Amino acid sequence: MNRDKDILNEEWQDAEASIQEEGEIRSALNRMDVEAPDTEMAWKALSEQLNLEDEKPAPVRRVSMSVVLKAAISVAAAVLVAFLLVKGIGRGNMPDADAPGPLAHTAIAQSPQDSASGKSPIYNKVGDEASASASSSEGQELLSAETGRGNSKQLVLSDGTKVWLNAESTLLYPKHFSKTERRVHLSGEAYFEVKHNKKCPFIVETASLVATDLGTAFDVKAYQGKAAQLILVSGKVAVCKRGDEASPILMKPDEMATLEGGNIKVSAVDTYPLIQWKNGLFYFHHAPLLEVMKEIGRWYHVNVVFENKTCLNTQVHFVAERSATLDDIVKQLNEIEGVNVDKSNNEIIVK
Repeated sequence: MNRDKDILNEEWQDAEASIQEEGEIRSALNRMDVEAPDTEMAWKALSEQLNLEDEKPAPVRRVSMSVVLKAAISVAAAVLVAFLLVKGIGRGNMPDADAPGPLAHTAIAQSPQDSASGKSPIYNKVGDEASASASSSEGQELLSAETGRGNSKQLVLSDGTKVWLNAESTLLYPKHFSKTERRVHLSGEAYFEVKHNKKCPFIVETASLVATDLGTAFDVKAYQGKAAQLILVSGKVAVCKRGDEASPILMKPDEMATLEGGNIKVSAVDTYPLIQWKNGLFYFHHAPLLEVMKEIGRWYHVNVVFENKTCLNTQVHFVAERSATLDDIVKQLNEIEGVNVDKSNNEIIVK
């Protein structure tokens, strides 16, 4: 009983109690088995003590301290529970736009008919939530890992492959891979460090590109409305257009494949700046200002307006922590020669 009171007193003072701590508070309150106070008896007792009953003399009555204590604890408990409920509702309705969002995992049941027909994943964007319908090669259930704006997460697949998801991305993958292939479906951007298995290729499928890998590290970017890209850091990977798996292009490290106008173009690139997002950095080297601002807009969930169209393709070098506030980012952008940026409400204006 004393321990329960101590827990209550300590947690009552901590307005930022975690979910686990809130559970402990509720458990402590439940163990107390406190009965609802008899308010009439309490008021009568108090009135008699203070001699408030119509000038009538009355014998002094002892007020049980246990009754007063139980009444006090009951009131405190009611206020605390109400506080926690309001606090929880507030958190749900008022998300912090700058705070990283959670990595969501959703199980998606698939039918054998979809698997047999070889249907591809269909992505449906509704606000910041993504739903998908797809099937693995053997018709098994797929899991969905999702990130919102301002958030990148890492997960490890059942074969040991490591995956980093960039902001606004969705990865569909089976709970357990088959013995013949390891196939995942991507919308957005992800960096893969694939566990080598020569007999079981790792396949990344997007809306427009298919990459087949035997054990390597590479980045795939496939955001809606943007040219799909594959960046090979190490190892070997074969890339092809979706629906044209019979004509793959074999890539070498430090190459980037871009799907433009229905054709895949392969070029040599410095991969280092292109994958630093997984290390928590904005890293642009001789990149168009438009590309920089698009990435910042996506990360901080703000609109970007170019009042000065002449600087769209201005080449800039820009490095910053993704954990920085938007105000700090704007300040650092303005330190670049020839760049003038203002923040206004939910917009960044390039002047």
